[in-house]
Amino acid sequence: MPITTSLFMFPPAPPWDGAHVLVVHFPIALLLVAPLFVLLAIFFPARHGFAVTAMLLLLLGTAGAFVAIVTGEAARDRVEDGPDAMFDLLDEHEEAAETTRNVYAVLAGLYTAYVIVSLLVGRLSRAMFRVPIGIAFLLCFAAAGLLLANTGHMGGRLVHEFGVRSAVAGQPGGG
Repeated sequence: MPITTSLFMFPPAPPWDGAHVLVVHFPIALLLVAPLFVLLAIFFPARHGFAVTAMLLLLLGTAGAFVAIVTGEAARDRVEDGPDAMFDLLDEHEEAAETTRNVYAVLAGLYTAYVIVSLLVGRLSRAMFRVPIGIAFLLCFAAAGLLLANTGHMGGRLVHEFGVRSAVAGQPGGG
């Protein structure tokens, strides 16, 4: 039976084990954009909104990373056959994703603490504190961004090189 859709209908929701492909891009985007606001916070300290925006992006992106890992594990459990190289890469991808999530969780916690303390203690907003602390965070975010990009690249290889697919609602094997 063909599935009919119209422009005014929502598509069917994927099953949990098919949600990874929908969820994973959200934290990637947020976590890679957050350092831009950290940089803006260095140059425009009077506007605390930049630092707060960076903090919120980091917290939302990190929360999204936790969800992406849970949906990724559900998707992994559906993979039944394939070459050993695919399963090796799948294990590497999972391990890298967990490491990336943990790194961003620590960075998000530290940056949140820094923002809250700097809002409460005005002296931390002075250039002699703000600039070196901001640069240190930017360097950490650059390293974390490389880790994130590598993790995403592994996921892309799983899809494009090995043909790993998530179950999507309305497809055979999907919900």
